Amino acid sequence: MTTFMRIAFSLLLTLHAVIHMMGFAKAFGLASPAQLRVPISRPMGMLWLVAAVLLLAAVAALFTAPRWFWLIGALGLAASQTAIIASWSDARFGTIVNVVLLATVIYAAFAWGPFGLRAEYERLVQSGLAQTMAGARPHDITETDLAVLPPLVQRYLRFAGVVGTPRVQGFRARLTGRIRGSATAPWMPFRAEQHNFYDPPPPLFLDGGDPRRPAGCWSARLRRNRCEHADSPAVACARRRSRRNRHDADRDGHDFQRPVPPRPGEPPRSGDPLARDRRAQRGKK
Repeated sequence: MTTFMRIAFSLLLTLHAVIHMMGFAKAFGLASPAQLRVPISRPMGMLWLVAAVLLLAAVAALFTAPRWFWLIGALGLAASQTAIIASWSDARFGTIVNVVLLATVIYAAFAWGPFGLRAEYERLVQSGLAQTMAGARPHDITETDLAVLPPLVQRYLRFAGVVGTPRVQGFRARLTGRIRGSATAPWMPFRAEQHNFYDPPPPLFLDGGDPRRPAGCWSARLRRNRCEHADSPAVACARRRSRRNRHDADRDGHDFQRPVPPRPGEPPRSGDPLARDRRAQRGKK
């Protein structure tokens, strides 16, 4: 739901709540609206007041606590429609607004409430954290663990001081940027959060970036491969996969940061993957 839609809906709901106050005023003799010709008892007048308060609370929750909007809105909807049915001949047109409120409550329950992917993501994260905390203390990293890695990786990890520290059990990453579905599609803002747990929980990814659609949650399991040398088949496969991903990204129009190719006659840049690919192709020829 965009900001404009929230503002428009909140104004409609506020007006709906103010009209409910007329039923309360008529029941207690505070005013005599000409639109309400059917007599309203005091208990029913209190119901009109309760409905108005719940509708205003739903407006506030829409901006301050969206997770609870669906519940407050559902209570306000029930109170409002009950009061409208009791004065159907005068207040029947209020049902139109309640239908809009019902659709919004259903959307909010699955987008922000306990029935959506966001709630599932949070439950899975809490479960992963609980399993991690309940497990045994991870083993410390030793030189034996580094022996199977390429020499440059070993050197970097020793420099980073990982030897003697506990193995990483997981991490959380927050991502911001923009994304689009194709080369001609408009860009959309992108905000996401990712939790990774290692053995046994899977990594969890929450996409909550585009305000025009509900958040998405993905769960996947990773297969970790060990390689004996930098030129092993596993590393070669990873290099081919990386080149294929770059090609797919260019074809689909994704905004990935890639090195700028050197100009004609310009020497290859150090570490330029495009230059490495060209050298590899010349070697094959």
